Amino acid sequence: MTLPNCRLFLVAPASADVDLLADCFAAAAAAGDVASLLITDPGEPGLMEATARRLLPLAQAGDTAVLIENDCKLALALGADGLEIDSDIKALKDHRATAGADLAIGVNCGADRHLAMEMAEA
Repeated sequence: MTLPNCRLFLVAPASADVDLLADCFAAAAAAGDVASLLITDPGEPGLMEATARRLLPLAQAGDTAVLIENDCKLALALGADGLEIDSDIKALKDHRATAGADLAIGVNCGADRHLAMEMAEA
């Protein structure tokens, strides 16, 4: 039996302990094929940027795409591969206008198939 070629999508909560997150990322990358890493926004100023600055070079060195949650300007400034946003058509259009074609933009639509189709059309 041939197993499917599965890849990992990791989510890193922005954290004051960026060294621990870096160690966790390295362990996950050693254990499996990591396709992408999402760095989430804890709502604490500066924390997501510090986390992204530490993890982004490690991830991209291993061909892992790095996504930043809801902060297009930070994603562009740090050279991230993409952006993950909440399901809001206006926000999607605003982020696309800011990023142009430079960033992949993913939208969190949960399990709402109709919303996913609307966001794809936008």
